[in-house]
Amino acid sequence: LPIPMIRTATPSDAPFVAPLMFQAMSEIVFKLIKQEDSQEAIRFLERLFVQENNQYSYQNTLVYEKETQILGSLVYYNGAHIAPLSEAVFDFVKTSYGHEVRLEKETQAGEYYIDTLSVSPKAQGKGIGSSLLLHLKEQLKGETIGLLVSMDNPQAEKLYLRMGFVYADMKMLAGAPYKHLIYQS
Repeated sequence: LPIPMIRTATPSDAPFVAPLMFQAMSEIVFKLIKQEDSQEAIRFLERLFVQENNQYSYQNTLVYEKETQILGSLVYYNGAHIAPLSEAVFDFVKTSYGHEVRLEKETQAGEYYIDTLSVSPKAQGKGIGSSLLLHLKEQLKGETIGLLVSMDNPQAEKLYLRMGFVYADMKMLAGAPYKHLIYQS
């Protein structure tokens, strides 16, 4: 049986990871590009993914791969770097789409922030999300890990609570309220 592997993403993973990222944050991407076009939104994420030093870069992404198929992804970074990482995204929006955009900072210094955790619809419920989280917890031993979970995603919240995350506070992002959960290792 082929062993699943968790590894850091490479630029060539873009066509597989961008749709996963989009699945986890479609509303936010639509707000960034100011259009509700799924294909354009995925193209936007692919173009950022292959670049370095932005929130959605391959450099900040772990992938879960089995039999050469990417079935899950986890995008994370040090919260202390949110300003330059998000600034790069806003600059990209301005040069690519011609409009200024700003979103609230979803994290801050003192935590590693999980921007998106996503599992392919055909592979959900098989422990892939948990495996990615366990891998990250192992990698960031001794650090605080934070994330935002949508109020209308109780399944995701249940997974995070089961994985040891606890409720910290509420945060607004792109005009919507989210629960800020943290994990202290």
